[in-house]
Amino acid sequence: MSDLQETHFCCFLFLLSISFIFLSGSLVVGDSLDTDKQILLKLKNYLDNKTLADQGKYIYWNTNTSNSNPCQWQGILCSKEKRVIGIDLSNSDITGEVFQSFSQLTELTRLDLSQNTLFGYIPDDLRNCQKLLYLNLSHNILDGELNVTGLKTLQTLDLSLNRFHGELGLLNFPSICGNLVTLNISGNNLTGEIGNSFDQCSNLKYLDLSTNKLSGSIWNGFARLTQFSVAENNLNGNISYEAFPLNCELVELDLSQNGFVGEAPKEVANCKNLTMLNLSTNKFTGAIPIEMGSISRLKGLYLGGNNFSRDIPETLLNLTNLVFLDLSRNKFGGDIQMIFGKFKQIGNCTSLLWLNLANNNLSGNFPRELAKIGRNAMTTFEANRRDDVIVAGSGECLAMKRWIPADYPPFSFVYDILTRKNCRELWNKLLKGYGIFPFCTPGSSLRLPVISGYVQLSGNKLSGEIPSEIGTMVNFSMLQLGFNSFSGKFPPELGNLPLMVLNMTRNNFSGEIPIEIGNLKCLQNLDLSCNNFSGNFPTSLNKVSELNKFNISYNPFIYGSVSSSGQFGTFDKDSYLGDPLLILPKFIDNSSTGNNESITSHHKNHKKPARLSVFLAFLAITLVFVICGLLTIIVCALVKSPSDQYLLRDHIKHCNDSSSSGIGSSSQCLSDSVKVIRLNKTAFTYADILKATNNFSENRIIGKGGFGTVYIGLFTDGREVAVKKLLSEGLEGEKEFQAEMEHHVLSHLGSRLVGGAEEMGELLCIGLKCTNEAPNARPNMKQVLAMLILISKSNIGDSSDHGHIV
Repeated sequence: MSDLQETHFCCFLFLLSISFIFLSGSLVVGDSLDTDKQILLKLKNYLDNKTLADQGKYIYWNTNTSNSNPCQWQGILCSKEKRVIGIDLSNSDITGEVFQSFSQLTELTRLDLSQNTLFGYIPDDLRNCQKLLYLNLSHNILDGELNVTGLKTLQTLDLSLNRFHGELGLLNFPSICGNLVTLNISGNNLTGEIGNSFDQCSNLKYLDLSTNKLSGSIWNGFARLTQFSVAENNLNGNISYEAFPLNCELVELDLSQNGFVGEAPKEVANCKNLTMLNLSTNKFTGAIPIEMGSISRLKGLYLGGNNFSRDIPETLLNLTNLVFLDLSRNKFGGDIQMIFGKFKQIGNCTSLLWLNLANNNLSGNFPRELAKIGRNAMTTFEANRRDDVIVAGSGECLAMKRWIPADYPPFSFVYDILTRKNCRELWNKLLKGYGIFPFCTPGSSLRLPVISGYVQLSGNKLSGEIPSEIGTMVNFSMLQLGFNSFSGKFPPELGNLPLMVLNMTRNNFSGEIPIEIGNLKCLQNLDLSCNNFSGNFPTSLNKVSELNKFNISYNPFIYGSVSSSGQFGTFDKDSYLGDPLLILPKFIDNSSTGNNESITSHHKNHKKPARLSVFLAFLAITLVFVICGLLTIIVCALVKSPSDQYLLRDHIKHCNDSSSSGIGSSSQCLSDSVKVIRLNKTAFTYADILKATNNFSENRIIGKGGFGTVYIGLFTDGREVAVKKLLSEGLEGEKEFQAEMEHHVLSHLGSRLVGGAEEMGELLCIGLKCTNEAPNARPNMKQVLAMLILISKSNIGDSSDHGHIV
């Protein structure tokens, strides 16, 4: 070969090598669909090695020759120019670190890796995706200091529910937010103040900073946004009226679960487009601004858990589009009838299904108009379906837990496992009227997936009778009426409702429980405790086969036998405490069972020989004298003291006294102004009682009665006293005890008890039970009274010579 030919040949090889390198470089950079395919296959191989159980969309990529076009692969989006512009691998059970070659897909504009188990940090390679418009890495466990510099073209960034940390003010958002419209960094560990981090984000409309550890004051520029949430942080201070200018564009605002103080700004009414306003669980005081009633588009108003005072403004009745209203846990006063019944408008809230007014100071009667709510919510549901709007904003789980209580079957079994991965979908279904769980239809055990409502009025001061109109509330499955002062009979119309939860505890209901209660086929939770129900135990309850929580305690005039079969075979003695006239199944370990059986058998076999009767009469009289003597000694020890002097110094100025109840615990504190209690010539304070009983220590308990627990106390001067701590706190508990004693003792025991030897024998039986060696086997006061009542009923005679019982 000549030198010239050799030179030409070398030049040809050089050019061929350059061409090959150029082409190889094109494969790496990615300027064709074929090169995009190679990057995707590299991604698939990476995921195959990182994920043990391949279940994502990527497992179907390039599985055969007919599936070689990446634009046809699941989760892949291509442009008209046949370039890969989008990857969606959300909810694909991917684990491991983020793939570090996404930047080689040079036309990539959309990347969704949400709802997986990715960990580690955001790699530098991902920040080099120069054309990325949409990035969603939410619902993973990514951590490290948040760094998104370089992503200047982003319009949507969702990093919620990860473990990123860092100070918000140092994250340099102004450098990347020129085009940003949506930013969600909720559910992380971000700290610091908001400051002016978003002042330069002129296109920003949706900002979610909830569930972090942010502190300081609120950012006053949020009024130009469409949605803004800072829920579940540590923000504090006042909300300035300047934060709500006349041109406010907000549609949803969530400031819940922070430490904001002062009055709620009335200028919030400048946000005419608001559909959701959440100020719950803060420290707002003063009156609810009447101007809120002018926000006509409002669908969700959450004001619970604050310190709002005075009356609920009547202007709220103008909110005709309202779907959710939470006014619970405040310091409202006034008559509920005045608030909701004055203009008869609450009945027009036909879409109102969830009403929570629990734990306030509302008084008055149950408004008849209240029975008209929630009759036709479908109109609102259909509107939500058309508009595709989630009223609750960003905190779907928080909203669901607030509106669906933990004891609300059948929802309760998933209450503890809710995550933000499933909350949004569930909440969206609820607001659009799609049933998640099956509920009963009225008068039937047939279940259909429908949306059911509830009314919570517990923990107020409501009184009067429940109107019969309550039987028309057929779209409600839970009624919480406990801890009020309702009276009258159990409305038989309640049997028309598809109830799953009915709580009427601690009221003044009386009369017989109607047989219509057996129509509540799907009832699962029934609490009738601490009332004055009487009559025979309703056998129709045996038809309520799904009952799993039941309490009829402290209704001392209920009598009859409790079935030992069906669901009643599953309840223990705690369901029947303080019901001495009930005959319980033998397998229930209840001391009152033996008492009841003894009373019943004694009345069947009360004939005694004459000699035995005389002997028993003598013993009974002796026992009565002994008991009276002991009571006299205790009373004298309690009231006798030297002249008007304090037993103990008033050196204790603060105490805590917690007592359990059906819905929680309450505390009572003594202020610097110590109340002095005087009994005849004895003067003492609450602090003296605490010290004498060792803070009501359990080892000082000497007995338990229907009205409270009795403790033995020792004053500093050596005197022993008996102290009864009432079940009901305050003046109301004292009145209840006095009224019950007057009612039972004066009304029922006014007749002559001792009418002969047979009655003496009965009294002896009672006395022997009272002195039983086993404390748990001794009857309490209510049970003794009940047994004495039975004796008195069989000995009604001339009242002219009735004696006095002390």
